[in-house]
Amino acid sequence: MSLNENAKEELDKLRLKINAIDDMMIKLLEQRMDISRYVGEVKKRYGLKIFDQKREEEILKNLTNKATNVKYEEPIKEIYNTIFSTSRSLQQEYIVKYKDLKLANENIKIAYQGMKGGYGYEASVKCFGDDSNLISKKYFEDVLLSIYEDESSYGILPVENSFTGTINDVLDILVEYNAHIVGEIYLKIEHALLANKDTNINNIKKVISHIQALKQSSKFIKENGFQEKVATNTAEAAYLVSKSNSMEVAAIAGKKNADLYGLKILAHNIENMKGNQTRFIVVQSKSKAIMKGNKMSISFTLPHEKSSLIKALIPIYNSDINLTSIISRPNPENAWQYYFYIDMVADWNNKNIISHFNEFKTNVYNINILGQYEEGVFIEE
Repeated sequence: MSLNENAKEELDKLRLKINAIDDMMIKLLEQRMDISRYVGEVKKRYGLKIFDQKREEEILKNLTNKATNVKYEEPIKEIYNTIFSTSRSLQQEYIVKYKDLKLANENIKIAYQGMKGGYGYEASVKCFGDDSNLISKKYFEDVLLSIYEDESSYGILPVENSFTGTINDVLDILVEYNAHIVGEIYLKIEHALLANKDTNINNIKKVISHIQALKQSSKFIKENGFQEKVATNTAEAAYLVSKSNSMEVAAIAGKKNADLYGLKILAHNIENMKGNQTRFIVVQSKSKAIMKGNKMSISFTLPHEKSSLIKALIPIYNSDINLTSIISRPNPENAWQYYFYIDMVADWNNKNIISHFNEFKTNVYNINILGQYEEGVFIEE
């Protein structure tokens, strides 16, 4: 018997064992998914949240402790993170299916981060109009939770600025929730220095704003020797200044906040780069999102091997896919390993492009399509 025949015989025996295990796993996974749907029914009945991060962390800890081989702990975590994501989708699908949600016949609710007057608020108005039912949230994660729990139909999140780059806080939480990107808009950012009406710029010692606005206005701040204080939102900064009655503190925010919070403008256009823009994404529940448009956003991981990223991207290089952005973020569960985020523009109806994209998918791990949407245009249902 030749070496190849010996190898085939051994592999066939092993594959029969794997097939038998897969048969058992399929039955168990189906049972688990059925139970997940019932969990969704219970959560709907009692008004409970779908996403329970603490419980998922406890389950992962218990499962990895049960592993008899330490080197399998990380693969087990990856597998169960995927199972958790699928379970959450099934629960949300149940809740949405039985809630009689008719977006076309009701006032759509939109969640945004910050307060009225902030750039998130402006982006929401630009997308949905002045008469929209907007819900203010303090943190970026609260916007995603609002969608996840079906409180709002859409969410608006800043994801990239033309001067300071990617807003990592948003990327880091985007994958945790079953939200899909359904559109994007670009908002021109013009920062102003706002203060109480009886003061002037020579009196100002401290400026308050969101961390991104402080970075985007760093030259102006440095030139004037101002101290910095971080707020959760530019509009919140204006509000805090108005309530302080201080002559020594000012806010960096959009000029519309002057009228909203009774402040005066001490300086216009103080951002470092003229033509400064922020890209906002419009997100929606995965169970309701429409996959349509020429732009696609995905996340994935890679094997910890030499040149794995270069090898993975070869099918993209050989295609007509335009890779417009690539970002790496640390994987909190595995030291020195990373999540990669890619934005691509292409004709996704082209069979040749789909073939290259499918080849790319075989080179990466944990691929997650975050959304397909029209480049620079918001797609509404």
